[in-house]
Amino acid sequence: MKVFLDTFDLVNLLEKEEPGAVEKLDGVLQELKATLVVCPRHLEELAAPLTAGAVGSSTMATLNKLESLPLTFANEVKIPILELAEAIRAFRLGQEVEPVDPFVARLDAAVPLVGQSPTERFLNYPLAEIAFDLWQNSPDVLRSHPEHAGKLRGAVQQWRATAKAAGDRSDFVAAVCELALQNARFGLRLEGVDLKGLGKWLWDSPARSPGISLWFRVRNHLVRNRHHQIRDSDVADLSWMWLLPYVDVATLDRRMKDYVRRAMTEKDVLLCPEVHGSLHNVLESLNIEDGLNGAPNNSLERAAKTPPLSS
Repeated sequence: MKVFLDTFDLVNLLEKEEPGAVEKLDGVLQELKATLVVCPRHLEELAAPLTAGAVGSSTMATLNKLESLPLTFANEVKIPILELAEAIRAFRLGQEVEPVDPFVARLDAAVPLVGQSPTERFLNYPLAEIAFDLWQNSPDVLRSHPEHAGKLRGAVQQWRATAKAAGDRSDFVAAVCELALQNARFGLRLEGVDLKGLGKWLWDSPARSPGISLWFRVRNHLVRNRHHQIRDSDVADLSWMWLLPYVDVATLDRRMKDYVRRAMTEKDVLLCPEVHGSLHNVLESLNIEDGLNGAPNNSLERAAKTPPLSS
């Protein structure tokens, strides 16, 4: 079982929650044989004091606290590459897709979009050491990139101006073509692929590319909501959509949680986890007995019966 916390909740857990919150979550995860999913984008936020020039001891302590929990790692940005590569293989052969597995055992293996980590030969490589080495040798990995939010704002303005948010099949096909071309520079092989035909095939069954399908539908709702002003954090929030179909329980902020709810009420129901608005709600959901009345936890039973795609 995999549990995902958005960056706000993860930082609150490690730095601002009441004493004992980490230990409580650890006990629940251990009892359920569950893991907490951590991504490079989480590390970007947790290591922000390093990139701002602060003393690194507090960051190292925070990462050591995080590493006390049972963890698994993923790079959500790589999921479209994995899904498209498998979809292209199956589409060419006239087969159905095999589920992709975006998870790795260590954070350094989750960082590269292409190839293996240069540190994969290290037998023991703690999170704090990974963060320190990235800070020293590849600081761009840990830095925030506000220019990405600027690009998203420009794209959303263009989509709204041209009514390119119908959310229909042709809109989805265009998005798949754009994603494929973007990821070609990361090794995605497109030679001889009918991208429009591939997009139509994926549209017919969202389970063939669950991360891309959920991302597209949530993005569509965001674009259509003209009152939604793009924040810098929306870049990360949208990228979480690629990961959500591969976890069991997750937290999102109120706006993104509402977009996911809307996406899940559409005709094509997507595989998606139980989404909560806070870590407190997640802990209530994950407890084997409900902390308020001792009732069995039905949400946990549902998660057990419907494992994520990577299981």
